[in-house]
Amino acid sequence: MYICQQRLYNYRNFNNSQWQFRSGINVLYGNNGVGKSNILEAIDYVINKASFKTTNRLNLIKYKEKYSLIQLQIKDNNSSKINNLDVEIRTDKEDEKLRINQKRVTKTELSQFFISSIYTPILVNVVYNGVTSLRSFLDNAIIELKPKLFLDYKNLKDLLYQRALILKTFDFNKPQTNDIFHQITKQYIKTAAKICFYRLAFLKKILPLINKFYKLLNNSADDITIDYISRYINLTNDNLVSETQITNNLTKILDGVFIQEKSAGQNLIGPHRDKIVFMSNSQPISVIFSTGQTQIFCLALILAIHELKTKQNLSYKPSDILLLDDILASLDNTTIVKLFKLLSNYNQVFITNALKLDIYKLTKLTFKEEINELQIK
Repeated sequence: MYICQQRLYNYRNFNNSQWQFRSGINVLYGNNGVGKSNILEAIDYVINKASFKTTNRLNLIKYKEKYSLIQLQIKDNNSSKINNLDVEIRTDKEDEKLRINQKRVTKTELSQFFISSIYTPILVNVVYNGVTSLRSFLDNAIIELKPKLFLDYKNLKDLLYQRALILKTFDFNKPQTNDIFHQITKQYIKTAAKICFYRLAFLKKILPLINKFYKLLNNSADDITIDYISRYINLTNDNLVSETQITNNLTKILDGVFIQEKSAGQNLIGPHRDKIVFMSNSQPISVIFSTGQTQIFCLALILAIHELKTKQNLSYKPSDILLLDDILASLDNTTIVKLFKLLSNYNQVFITNALKLDIYKLTKLTFKEEINELQIK
C-alpha cells in the first residue's frame, strides 16, 4: 500500500492544499519556508500520532483557525483502483480524532497499514549535542520497536524521582526511611537492569546495519563501533551481558556509592548516566566526522532502525514509508547517486529539497517506477 493523495486543511502554513503521490520515490522541491517539511510532518503524524517538530498538537493548527485536518488516500500497490481507504486526523483545542473510512479508530489500528521512519537535519544536532540527547533518541527507537517497554521507562523515571527525593530530604537515622529507600532501590535496580539489557541488545542488533548502510553510501573501509560507558557494565567481548549480571553489578555498585549519593542528593548510577558513543578509528564521530559524514551516519542510523522495524515478527504486513527531510543539501553527486539507487528498493519514499533535480540525468539510473517530482509553492 502507498499514499496516493494528501490534503492539508488549516494545517501549519496551508489553507487548503492537495498533492498526488506515487509509490516509489517522491521528491518535493521548493523555496525555503513553503512548507515542504510540514508535508512530511503531516504524513508522519497520521501514521505515528507524533510530530518531530513539536510536542504541542495545537501548533499544528493554522494561526487563528479552530482546527486542522490531514487527509490521506491510500492505494493498494497491486490494484488499479483505490480500495476505499481514506485516513484523516482532525485536531482542535479539545480533542483529536483519527478516522479510517469515516470510522473513528485508534493509532494501533492504523499501524497495521504502515511503518514509517523519518530523517530530519535535527538528528545531526543530536549527535553533536552530546550523550544525553543521543541516548534519549536511541531509547525512543527501542520503545518504537518494543512498545511494552514504555511503561518500564516511565517507571524508571518515577523511581529515580522518588529515590532522589529520599536522598535529598529524608532522615536516614529513622528505620522507616531505610526500609522505604531499600524497597524503592530494589524496584529501581530491577527496572534499570531490564532497560539496560534491552538497550544493549538493541545496540548489538543495530550496529551491523549501521555499518552496512554507512559503507553503501560512503565507501568507507572503517567500521563504526560503539563505546558503552557504564560504571556497572563491563563489555569485554561480543557476548551480551545477562539481565542477572546487570542486576548483581548494579546492586553492588549502588551499595558502594550510597554515601556519595546521600551527600549529593541525587542518583549517581544507572541507565540515565550511561554514555553511548559512536566511534570511528577509536575516536568519537562527533569529533572527527565532517558535517557531510555525520549526515550520512545519521541517515544510516535511520535506515538501520527502519530495517529493524520492517523485520519485526508481526501478525500483519505493513507497508514501509521513508521520510527524508532536506537530506540532499550536504551530499555530493556521487553519494546522491548511491542514495537514490538504495532508495529505489523501498515501497514509498518522500524527499524534500530546495531545488529541482534532474534525477535521471544526475544518477543515470533506471528506476522500477518513475520518480515523482512535485513543486511546492
